[in-house]
Amino acid sequence: MQSVMMEDALPITAFGESAGKIFADIQKNGRRVIVDNDRPAFVVQTAEDYERTMDLLEDLRVEHIAAERLSKPRGKGTSFEDVLTEFGVTEKDLEGWEDVEIE
Repeated sequence: MQSVMMEDALPITAFGESAGKIFADIQKNGRRVIVDNDRPAFVVQTAEDYERTMDLLEDLRVEHIAAERLSKPRGKGTSFEDVLTEFGVTEKDLEGWEDVEIE
């Protein structure tokens, strides 16, 4: 990871001197790593790249939660008929609701 970061590295002094040019370069070529005292200090990237990264992290988080839930034993499911009985609803009560959209 560090070697990848150093390929895109810029000294912090250069960033302060020509930020506009650097931002144009980032827009064209992707992220840049800002170094301070020869150590990576900041990563600058486009908003689109940041959103893509955050979306990917969220997808991975959700996938992890789903995998965790699927790995646990599941209890007895509840049938549709049991739900109707629990709430005192009959099949006849539901007639005509097929066309109703719930948002």
